[in-house]
Amino acid sequence: MTRNAYAPTFRAPWLPSRAERLAAFRVEQERYNPRPANRWRANDPDWRALRAAHLRGEPLCRRCAQLGRDTIAAMVDHIQPVRTHPERRLDPSNLQSLCWPHHNEKTQRERSRA
Repeated sequence: MTRNAYAPTFRAPWLPSRAERLAAFRVEQERYNPRPANRWRANDPDWRALRAAHLRGEPLCRRCAQLGRDTIAAMVDHIQPVRTHPERRLDPSNLQSLCWPHHNEKTQRERSRA
């Protein structure tokens, strides 16, 4: 006969269950951190296809190439941000391949200007 590793837990009947607490937490998070309804999503099939095609054509980081280094690009970045130029979201001439450090650097610069 084996014993349970943990003692049985008791939950008072008036306390919410774990599922109810999680649902309340999610409602509260959505209330304080709403997502805009018109925001484009990264899982858009058109964006995924364009991103894959761009990385096939430009697999190295553009900034590292300017510095004479060969670094595999991890991100496809919009040169003009989608927030300010939504019409250029799927424009191939508005894309550049960047590694993580250069993408983060560019994003920080953009956020500090805003």
